[in-house]
Amino acid sequence: MFRQNKIFFAILFFALSVSFVFATGPQEEKAAKTEEGAPIYGGTLTWSYWVLYASSDMTGWDPMFDWSAMVATEPYIETLMTGDISRGPRGTGEYPFLKLEVTPEEYVTGELAKSWEVTAKRIVFHLKPGVYLTGKSVNPGVGKRREFTAEDIKYNADLALVNKYTGWVVDWVDNVEVVDKYTVAFNLKRFTCTWSLHLGYGYGGMEHPVCREVREAGVTDWKNHYGTGPFLLTDYTEGSSITYEKNPDYWDTAKINGKEYKLPFVDKIVCPLIADWSTKIAALRTGKLDLTNRVPLTYVATLKSTSPELLSRSYPAGNTYFTGYQHQNGTVPVAPFTDIRVRKALSCAIDRETMVKQLYIDGEVLSWPVNTTVDGIFVPIDKLPADIKEFFVYDPAHAKELLKAAGFPDGFSTELWVRAGTAVEEDMYSMVVGYWDAIGVKCALKVLEPGTHAAISGTKDFPQMFAGGSASCDPLYMENWFNPPGNYNLANFNDPAMTAKFRQGQALVNPAERTPIFKELSLDLLRRGIYLTLPSAKYNIYWWPWLKNYYGEVDCSYFGSGTIGARVWLDPDVKKKMGF
Repeated sequence: MFRQNKIFFAILFFALSVSFVFATGPQEEKAAKTEEGAPIYGGTLTWSYWVLYASSDMTGWDPMFDWSAMVATEPYIETLMTGDISRGPRGTGEYPFLKLEVTPEEYVTGELAKSWEVTAKRIVFHLKPGVYLTGKSVNPGVGKRREFTAEDIKYNADLALVNKYTGWVVDWVDNVEVVDKYTVAFNLKRFTCTWSLHLGYGYGGMEHPVCREVREAGVTDWKNHYGTGPFLLTDYTEGSSITYEKNPDYWDTAKINGKEYKLPFVDKIVCPLIADWSTKIAALRTGKLDLTNRVPLTYVATLKSTSPELLSRSYPAGNTYFTGYQHQNGTVPVAPFTDIRVRKALSCAIDRETMVKQLYIDGEVLSWPVNTTVDGIFVPIDKLPADIKEFFVYDPAHAKELLKAAGFPDGFSTELWVRAGTAVEEDMYSMVVGYWDAIGVKCALKVLEPGTHAAISGTKDFPQMFAGGSASCDPLYMENWFNPPGNYNLANFNDPAMTAKFRQGQALVNPAERTPIFKELSLDLLRRGIYLTLPSAKYNIYWWPWLKNYYGEVDCSYFGSGTIGARVWLDPDVKKKMGF
């Protein structure tokens, strides 16, 4: 049934992602030591970077709240801040830039902003003068070329503050004030250590500023879109590709080997929307794709055999799958999950290590509410307190005992609502249902079209269990799972005390002071069994040696493909010598 309902849409809006782990091997050593010469201008870059890496379509074009739009607008809508990739493997090597969505504040630099001041009551951004909105949309007459100013930031921010999808994320901002043409101030209700993520470059509704002209013309129509970035959105063919062309008037430059160059280097970027991995791997092997990320490890041996020249990096995906038990606006789950012994039984009945091997080859057995990249907060299963460890040690006999003690000696019947997704997701939930069947729990899967699933994740209108996923590479995402408005609070859980504790940690500037608070919260989430969590994968990113000035950065901000795409170039001589 699950496969019959298959819709190839694998964007995990939480998306996906990653860690500080570098894959070992001669390919990566070679990549890290590559010294680029003078840039080569021109050519078409074809890559499956973050833009719908495993999907056949977009879900929408408004980056204020739509995940796929945030990704797809990156090449032409710039953010106030971005990751300072000169401090990564292409430069000082201080930070690997393998962590999806979140870049530590110390490794962030300005993009639209040239500087900023932060206090407990006010965050002020000073914009770079001379940055222009192109006015070049596919639909004529949407807008004209004009300078990007503080008014554009305020316009976007004012909308985000009252948006039902994003307002809860930035509810710590009181109002936004234009100080002068190039200065905008965010006046705060309270300080939060998430400020750079939500205001500067990441999710919060105001970090991808859509200008007034585009929004008034109709932001959901891609043909109305333009921005200040290195590329222009020139074509979108549903289920096929997204195309960007060089912005000839782009303001930024790059310094390479001590010399400054105008950006971008390539004339065009084509992002194929390929849902089928065998098709995508064939395109990579034949040189039709210059770069592909998030490649399942099932293809590693094949690519090593057929295409040994490919360069690569490996990383654990920082996203995680989880299932929420309906709480109906309270702290107690609905029956039959009210008894924590039932929730423990469903969890310890699952053989997560086998799931990792069969689904991913390699991955993480536990990656929620934070994953292994979150130092000081993540606790591996073997180090968990006994009452929490009981959830994750595979023991079907113990699961049956727990059910019997909870009053269900013969099990029970239930229903799990899931999103139609990739074959891996389908196999994963089929395995879960099989494990539960072995302990007498009969679970029917209700498969939802992605749009319907997304809507229900907001309304929380489901009877018993609802499955989803999210990034788990930063402790600050934890609020998603216990704050009622949280877009990933799939359990419909509400505990003001946990929210208050989280806010206490958020308000602390010193990481050493807030880390113990976030660790305590993460253990509390696990101990309560509010969600059932499933394992996550490891992936590879591959690129060909003719893709120059690329060093395997998986992310440099919140899906910062524009920053990377503007700085790479193609060497046709290398490609020709390799027989392509």
